[in-house]
Amino acid sequence: MNAWKASESKVINNALFQELIKAIDAGFSDRFELSQCRFDKIILLFDPDADGIHGCSLMLWFFYRWMPGLLDASRLFVASPPICELFDPVEKKRCYPRHPKDRENILLEWKSNRSQEANDRIENRPFRGLASLGHELLSTSCVNPQTRLLRKLTVQDAQASLRVFGYDDRSKTI
Repeated sequence: MNAWKASESKVINNALFQELIKAIDAGFSDRFELSQCRFDKIILLFDPDADGIHGCSLMLWFFYRWMPGLLDASRLFVASPPICELFDPVEKKRCYPRHPKDRENILLEWKSNRSQEANDRIENRPFRGLASLGHELLSTSCVNPQTRLLRKLTVQDAQASLRVFGYDDRSKTI
C-alpha cells in the first residue's frame, strides 16, 4: 500500500502496517512516541532490484508520513544485499558487489592487463531476489552485524524518493 497517499484509517486497517505498528510499539501518526519504541534500529531488507527499490520507497514513505521521529532519530536503516556474484576462474577470485558501479569497477580492475580470452571467462551471476543469495551469503551480507552493510535512511532520502515518483512532500501534513 502507498501509505503516502492513503488515509490514516486505510493505513491503520492494513494488516501489514497493523503488525508493523504493533511490533514497533511506539504509536502511530500524532500518537507516535519515540521513547516507547522497542528498537534502537529498524533495518529494512529488500531484493536488490527495481522491485526492491520500489518496496523500499513505499516503506520509507510510510515511516516519513506516519512515524517521522524514527528518521529524525536516525533509527531507520536499509541493508544492502549484493546484486551479483563475480567469479574469476583464472585468478580464483570471488566478489559480491552491492551496487552496479561497484560491479563495473571490479570488472574493470579484473580485466586490466589480461588477454581477452581470460576476460571472457569471468562469470557474472546476477541475483534474482534475496532467496537466490542462499542462507550463508544472506546472513553475512545482510544479517550479521559484523559483516553487513547498512545505510541510514534520512528525511532527505524520503523527500528525494517522493520527488522521483512524482509526489510533492508538502502535500501531506507531517
